[in-house]
Amino acid sequence: MKKHIALSLLLFVLLSLYIQAEIKKGPYLIYPGDNSRMTILWQVDQTETGYLAWGTDANYSGGSAQTTEYGKDHQHKHTITGLTPGTKYYYRVKISNKKYTGSFRAAPQDSVKDIKFLVYGDTRTYPDDHNKVCNQMVNTYTNDPAYQTLVCLSGDYVGNGDDESHWQDQYFDRNQPGALEFQANMPVMGCLGNHERTGDLFKKYFPYPFVEGKRYYSFDYGPAHIIFIDQYESYSPGSDQYNWLVKDLETTTKPWKILVLHEPGWTAGAHKNNTAVQEHIQPLCLKYGIKVVLAGHNHYYARCEVDGIQHITAGGGGAPLYNVDLNSPNLVTAIKDFHFCEVHIQGDRIYLTTKDTKGRVIDSFDMDNSLPAPPPSIAIQKLKVQRIFMRYKKSGSQYYGLASIWITDHKGANVVGAEVFGTWSGSVTGDAQGTTDKHGRLLLKSPQIKKGKTFTFTITDIKKPGYTYKPNPKK
Repeated sequence: MKKHIALSLLLFVLLSLYIQAEIKKGPYLIYPGDNSRMTILWQVDQTETGYLAWGTDANYSGGSAQTTEYGKDHQHKHTITGLTPGTKYYYRVKISNKKYTGSFRAAPQDSVKDIKFLVYGDTRTYPDDHNKVCNQMVNTYTNDPAYQTLVCLSGDYVGNGDDESHWQDQYFDRNQPGALEFQANMPVMGCLGNHERTGDLFKKYFPYPFVEGKRYYSFDYGPAHIIFIDQYESYSPGSDQYNWLVKDLETTTKPWKILVLHEPGWTAGAHKNNTAVQEHIQPLCLKYGIKVVLAGHNHYYARCEVDGIQHITAGGGGAPLYNVDLNSPNLVTAIKDFHFCEVHIQGDRIYLTTKDTKGRVIDSFDMDNSLPAPPPSIAIQKLKVQRIFMRYKKSGSQYYGLASIWITDHKGANVVGAEVFGTWSGSVTGDAQGTTDKHGRLLLKSPQIKKGKTFTFTITDIKKPGYTYKPNPKK
């Protein structure tokens, strides 16, 4: 009888151990945009209560929390509050009898002028290669703890962002110790890539501090204001995202502004240069002093310089590599290799160093944050409306008015990045504005009109630093 009882107890213990919950994803980190907070997330394979403890050392005596699931897929998260900016913290997640540990450094104080962070992108498809990149990034912040801050990821986390198995088997692959360690110790802040597809699972696993109902966001980090663009929602002049971006740039007081997006405006072949970046983003970079644009999409490293703006393609995070075209316009350098970037902002200067998976430097540059002083003649240059062409456009059963506008300087040269303001009148009314492209051209579309009705567009003002405009007004 005793043997039967002992055997039953043994079977019960073994069965209990067998069905204990295990973590499927994480723990991993998201910076919620507040230097006194950090969010820790994980997912388990069955319903289970989680226990989180944290502190400034491995005793985890700073605080604790019990977590329950949110959503419908055994996910857990907890945002630690009351952190001291710039301080390193350690944390421990306990699920059943298993413990998972990690650490992070709280974001710096707002007044800090010196920060370091990392950049990479396109981590999809080949988790073994992604793991190699992560190993080298772990080495970076292990050798220089000032780099244990955050990483900017330029999209394409997985091959098919609408497929749960891709998230599990690629980005969160439990067989990749370097990637797991990196995710447990560095907040990964990224933008949507084309391979994230609808973005539903992207938002599920990465609930960043998005603008409500959107997939773009920004935050301050020491002396930097970092902006993440959603290129799969319109960001042309007049769109919600464009208007948000302009307001965001106008209101930030940070000396360094850095833009993160997926598809680069200038790069080194394979996927073509994104003309929307050239026409809509580049003028804003020039106007608001964005000196660095970080992108991915093409699976290699490339750096292009356009009007003093550095356009970085950092797409070597693990995805299959592409060949580079060294004859690409505005190209400074390019190399077909897996890589990541180290960024160091030091006062009014930025240093960017790109390394491969063996820690070898493949590119580096530094630049200051000053805007180039315009030549004296620019201060007196006058803007001129070279031409306005008006026409109807039919879309389905509806009609609209189109105004094609060309802006030049007083010498007849096309003016890029001029902001044009005006009003519709006649059979339609309303204000409109937009920015000229690389050809000095702007296309504005009116509200819906009736066929055969007359309409007028009147330019009320044109703005560009270093230029003046005296309204005619021109119609």
